[in-house]
Amino acid sequence: MRSAAIFLGLALSVAAISPRHAHHSNHRHEDKAAKELKKKDVVTQAVQVTVIECWLGKQKLSDVDCQEGIKNGTLKWADDGSLAAAPKTSVAYHTSKASSSSKSSSSSSSSSTTSSSSSSSSSSSSSSSSSPADKPTTPAVASPTKPSQATPASSSSSSSSSSSSSYGSSSGSGVDKEFPDGEIDCGHFPSDYGAIPIDWLQLGGWASVQKPGVTLSAGFNDILGVTKAQCTGSGCCLEGSFCSYACPEGYLKYQWPSVQGLTGQSVGGLECKNSKLYRTNKSVKTLCATGASEITVKVQNKLSQNVAICRTNYPGDEKMSIPVDAQPGTTRTLACPDASTFYTWEGKGTSAQYYINMPGYSVDKACVWGEPGDDFGNYAPGNLGVGWTNGRAWLSIMANHPTQMKATLPYTIELVGGDSKCRYKNGKYCSGDGYDNCSSEGCTVSSSGGTITYVIS
Repeated sequence: MRSAAIFLGLALSVAAISPRHAHHSNHRHEDKAAKELKKKDVVTQAVQVTVIECWLGKQKLSDVDCQEGIKNGTLKWADDGSLAAAPKTSVAYHTSKASSSSKSSSSSSSSSTTSSSSSSSSSSSSSSSSSPADKPTTPAVASPTKPSQATPASSSSSSSSSSSSSYGSSSGSGVDKEFPDGEIDCGHFPSDYGAIPIDWLQLGGWASVQKPGVTLSAGFNDILGVTKAQCTGSGCCLEGSFCSYACPEGYLKYQWPSVQGLTGQSVGGLECKNSKLYRTNKSVKTLCATGASEITVKVQNKLSQNVAICRTNYPGDEKMSIPVDAQPGTTRTLACPDASTFYTWEGKGTSAQYYINMPGYSVDKACVWGEPGDDFGNYAPGNLGVGWTNGRAWLSIMANHPTQMKATLPYTIELVGGDSKCRYKNGKYCSGDGYDNCSSEGCTVSSSGGTITYVIS
């Protein structure tokens, strides 16, 4: 039972042994019946056994989860005896997970950090035209410690010719202010607390709005991705939804619920509950926080055109919508997640993945989910992997293979300041003292601290 709108795809499997009745009615009516054996009707009835199983998509639910769903109102018995999701008043489309070959953001690293670029399993949600980015295959239960609150170094700028230049600025009003749970309406985007609106997505500033159709102790499922068509007069952050947001450059979103997707979906942002916004990660009182305090990661643009750099909205819908706009002649800061405090998946820390685009593309063009044949968004030619784990930073430059096999970046990217060398030039990724160790896939550097810069020229 699957609806294109809000109903959960649940199936009820009932195995029953139908009763059988054996009637032997060969009666004889002869004069000498007393001398003959008489045959009597004997009725044998099999015992009926009914086995009821709850199924969520292709996954069997335990009796406990099934009864819990019925008890909390997310599941109900339908008139025909089947099990279905309780009707919702809002309508949104189902999101599906795109799959591709996984790629590590630190290929030479021996760390346990898992990049958010890992390949995705298929979810139980039905397909839509807007699929999220590659992702881990099973749900995470994240319980981070409080992150560092060091303020990133301010970015220098000698040019700001584009109307999108505010994206990626180090300024974020109130970024260090504690967020007051239950005081702000869901229809109000919390820019006063550091959140940066992403206007081109037309979700009221939110990076994504996820509305689980089913909530169980094991995780969320039938997670619906709200589009602008479902936004109401009070906004796009609908009741019962998790509403994700961007943070200023050098900062990361630090709000996500401990319960995650039942089949591998990541969920992030503030929760809209009783028409008010609430933090979902109670260990962090702000919306945004810096990543690793031991390392500073910069990107310097020496070109005459801007370069749009788009980070994955993770945890969330995992589209590459979190922007840093490196204008000509500017130096920007890239957030570097600390695996010990940031979102975890399957017990492992996660790093950040940035999609780096062709020169001259605005962030509203580049930081979106693209289509086959595009050279931006998830089809951007290159990726930058950034993360901190086990006392070291791991930074990489990678080809966006196999998603993008045709377009290549027409400029050079060099990692400066690490313990080794890594450079992209003319379609090759080279390391070694003389850049003589080259591949077509990527290269990585590491560092125990300080500043590392991606120099674009």
